[in-house]
Amino acid sequence: MCLKQFQELCRSLVGSPVFVAKFTEIFFSLLSIVWICDSLYPSYRSIFYSELVYFTWYGFLFINIFILVGHFISEPVSKKLTVLISLIGAIFHIISSFILIETWNDKGFKRHLASAVFTVLNFVVFVLDTVFFWRYGSNYSD
Repeated sequence: MCLKQFQELCRSLVGSPVFVAKFTEIFFSLLSIVWICDSLYPSYRSIFYSELVYFTWYGFLFINIFILVGHFISEPVSKKLTVLISLIGAIFHIISSFILIETWNDKGFKRHLASAVFTVLNFVVFVLDTVFFWRYGSNYSD
């Protein structure tokens, strides 16, 4: 691939709403993970709570990375699949933010509150992603 084709690909991807939404979701997920790294102890209530939070962050981080890689290699993505993933991601992120806020109140971990804020922001991005693709997205698999 020559430099000119690479520049055209980068311009088309940065202007793409899929790229902007998924990149923002990845960014907020990484910020949430960085703020809470090694401080979510499973002994405060249940190991289920901490595993749910970790699953939410890491699971949807990898899903969004795979969707971005698919856009880089021009793989078609279904509108229904994108909306479904974003909707499930929004649900999991709001549940995880409630868990983080609860642990911040119980244990006084200030890092949990910072991580909860980024998780709530990620929830908002997932909801906007869902609404945007439901209304304006085209089915890329056609």
